[in-house]
Amino acid sequence: MTKNTSSTSETTLETFAEDLGHVLGKAQNKAESWLNQRVEIIKQLEGVRDMANGLLRQLGGGTPVVRAERTLVTTERRPSTLSPEARERIAAAQRRRWAKFRREQNK
Repeated sequence: MTKNTSSTSETTLETFAEDLGHVLGKAQNKAESWLNQRVEIIKQLEGVRDMANGLLRQLGGGTPVVRAERTLVTTERRPSTLSPEARERIAAAQRRRWAKFRREQNK
């Protein structure tokens, strides 16, 4: 490769990298914006729910009809609920699949 061709390739690669960085930066900003909007919407909906609960309490004098069944945003993972026997059955099935795959690869 000549020096001129190498320089042109490097310049093209640098330009592409800069453009890619710019596009990815815009995509990240847009995604963060959407997540922030989602959080704000959730807060507003929770406020509406709480206001409705208060009004229902005033009208009925009892417990509110509208309850928060679950949160819209979950950050914690639930622990696994599989029994050791179920885990072993799944592991055995996976071992059988791998053995079949290896047999077919050796044919």
